[in-house]
Amino acid sequence: MWEATLSHLAEYDVASDPALGITGVLESINASLKKYVPKEWGIHPHLKVSNLTQDHLRKVITAFIATGDGDHAAPFYRQGTGTLNMLVLAMLSQIAEGKQNVIFAMEEPETAIPPYAQKRIVHEVRKLSAQTIFTSHSPYVLEEFQTEETVVLRRETHGALRQADIKLPESLKLKRYRQQFRTRFCEGLLARRILIAEGATEAQSFPVVCRRLSEINSTKYASLEALGICIIDAGSETQIADLAKLYSGLGKRVFGLCDKQDVQAEAAIAAEVEALFMHGEHGFEDLILKNTTEDALKRYAGAVAWPPHLQHKHPNPRIDIQAAIADLFEWGKANWIAADFLAQCTEAEMPEWLREKASELKTLCDPPSAAENSADGSEGAEPEPAAGDADGD
Repeated sequence: MWEATLSHLAEYDVASDPALGITGVLESINASLKKYVPKEWGIHPHLKVSNLTQDHLRKVITAFIATGDGDHAAPFYRQGTGTLNMLVLAMLSQIAEGKQNVIFAMEEPETAIPPYAQKRIVHEVRKLSAQTIFTSHSPYVLEEFQTEETVVLRRETHGALRQADIKLPESLKLKRYRQQFRTRFCEGLLARRILIAEGATEAQSFPVVCRRLSEINSTKYASLEALGICIIDAGSETQIADLAKLYSGLGKRVFGLCDKQDVQAEAAIAAEVEALFMHGEHGFEDLILKNTTEDALKRYAGAVAWPPHLQHKHPNPRIDIQAAIADLFEWGKANWIAADFLAQCTEAEMPEWLREKASELKTLCDPPSAAENSADGSEGAEPEPAAGDADGD
């Protein structure tokens, strides 16, 4: 290949077409040169590709790839990260096809790759090898494997790597697990800390509360994202304990969030979570209405777009603001109405219970340092250890 390329380049004159205007310049130089020296000194200057050696070719030859429907090609190193990853995978696949008993290990196959391509990679690689090992944070990759094929890994602070198998509780059928994997279960498998909420309204609203409070007072509050907490909608209070058991069995730190429960249900949930955040009302909307300010309710009533049937029922919501907003919450239950209301509240307008639990959650997940304790006047106090610290979570 090298010799054929060198021979071809040796015969190629750069810019030999007279229309380019270079040949005229070279001919005038040649004529002037003859006036001063004999032809043995130099004759017929022309342009060639220089450094015609194999070593030079190895440095300058590169692969070009065309992308899209056109014929335009660009050097491979100018391609996107996803295309480069696929090039490496394609070359490794060629090596694997010629061998037997291949073990294929691939880290983060989703990097710069769209979901449909992630699935294709999984299936094609599994065909090539006797055993495949993937590490991934992508739900599109993880859902291609059965629960018995999936292992949850976590690194402890002292360096040990632990693994846990996924064992579904009896109340959670495999069909439901697979149907709701992307929306409910995958994020929990990939998180270290999990807050299991009773329903959709709580799952939508509590992250908004924490984010809003952290914007107002970042020393006292923190968003769930900053704390590394994934919030999961359990679907009902009867599912909280079983989901908590699932995730705690995987080595996660699990918290619970729910309405008022009877003694038996409260004990069942508390036994499976590190901390249970249970308010005294029978609905999250009731908690908001009874513990916020009238000014906050009226401000929200003037900013929100009311549905026609509620406009007819409450032509002037400010007259009976509690009843009007209660009807609005009921109409928009699990549709971000409560979350939107809380997002426009000040710290004082936020229900006290929500403020307390947001602050408590920050303390549990991000305990103040000794210097911060000293600054608060609590130097010398022995902080209570948070559950899970021994596991490095």
